Amino acid sequence: MLEFVIVKAMNEFARGTILDSISYLISSRLFLVILLGILMLVIFKFDKKYKKVIIALIVAIILYFLIGEILLKIISPYVGMERTRPYIAFPDEIIPIGHLNTDSSFPSSHMSSTVAVAAILCFYYRKKWIWISGIAFSVLMVLSRLHNGMHYPTDILGGILLGLIYASLSALARINYRPLLLFKSFHSFFYSF
Repeated sequence: MLEFVIVKAMNEFARGTILDSISYLISSRLFLVILLGILMLVIFKFDKKYKKVIIALIVAIILYFLIGEILLKIISPYVGMERTRPYIAFPDEIIPIGHLNTDSSFPSSHMSSTVAVAAILCFYYRKKWIWISGIAFSVLMVLSRLHNGMHYPTDILGGILLGLIYASLSALARINYRPLLLFKSFHSFFYSF
């Protein structure tokens, strides 16, 4: 019940103000795809080691879709592990903002993908401003998902943990990618430029 109290308080905070629009934008999938595209273009244009970073980002995105979207979101209802989103569970008390997802709220896919990208950038670019930016955007995403009434705090924590796992596995795959056949095609694609 504590989780409900937190979500309700976050959902009611500054409701009907510009915060709703900002929260909607931060959670927009289109915005996130454009932001990731811009990040990849900037990395490609200005970084000599862009291949390592872009491969790690692609691997993390593939892991995110395979584990987060297919295994956990699509299969979970069939094995009784689906969690109802707060705005669906409490329709009279939680007002949803943004796209009305109806899949399982656990884990937060937005958080797992955001943390994965931020962690990879922090791993490859050990600069203070990148760390601060990654953490700041991740915190904004946490607040946005709670304010939008889409997730409980444990959904967010699960997403953060998965994001760190995706980033770790993609960095590990990148470090050891030469013997892996899966990454051979990525290797020849990026080294053909």
